[in-house]
Amino acid sequence: MGRLRGRGLPAGARGPGGRPRTRAPHAQPPVATAVRALDRNLKEVADMSAPKVLIADDDEVMLRALERQALKHGLRPITASEGQVLELALEHRPAVVVLDIHQRGFDGRDVLAQLKRAPEMRRTEVVVISGQEEPSTQAECLMLGAAAFQRKPVEWSFMEEVARLARQVSAGASEASWLEAFGGGGDLALIEIEESSPSSIEVLPWVAEE
Repeated sequence: MGRLRGRGLPAGARGPGGRPRTRAPHAQPPVATAVRALDRNLKEVADMSAPKVLIADDDEVMLRALERQALKHGLRPITASEGQVLELALEHRPAVVVLDIHQRGFDGRDVLAQLKRAPEMRRTEVVVISGQEEPSTQAECLMLGAAAFQRKPVEWSFMEEVARLARQVSAGASEASWLEAFGGGGDLALIEIEESSPSSIEVLPWVAEE
C-alpha cells in the first residue's frame, strides 16, 4: 500500500496499483478524553473551595485511613505525623484540626492549648481523638477548648461529623451550630458548664443512633 500524503495532494492522484490516494485524517481528541479533562478541571476548582481539615496522628495507618475518609466526605485533608501540627495549622488555617493527643515526642494537650491561644486559629475548631478513656482526660481537653472528644478506635461515621462541623465553621457558624453538628455522631463527648457553679463540669457522651 502506498504512503498516505498530506495537504497539497493533487485531485485524482493515484497510488501504486491505480488506487486513489487519500489524505491522512487530522488527529482529533476523543470526546471521552475531553470530558475527563473537563471533569478533572472542575474537580480541582471544587477541591480548592472545600473546607480544610488538618489530621494529626503518629499512627501512619490511622492517619491514611482518616485522610481517605476526609477526601470521601469532600474535605481537603492536610496530614501531620511528626508533631508539626501548630506550624501546619498556622500555614493552612484549616476549619477543623483532628488531633491525637497521645503522640510520640509531644503532649497533644500542650498543642491543643497553643492552637486555642493563637489569634489566627480563633475560627478553627479542634476535635481530639485518644485511646484513653479516662473522664479526666476528656474533661481536660474540653476545658482547653476542644470542640469534641472521640475515643479510639473511631467509627467511619466520625469523619462525616467532622465534615459537617468543617462546613459550618467555614460558613461562619455559631457555637450552637457546631454543637448541633456533633449531636448524633459516634462516641463523642461535649462539655456543659453550669453558670451557677464554674467548677462543675459534666461530660456528655453522644451515642450513635442505631
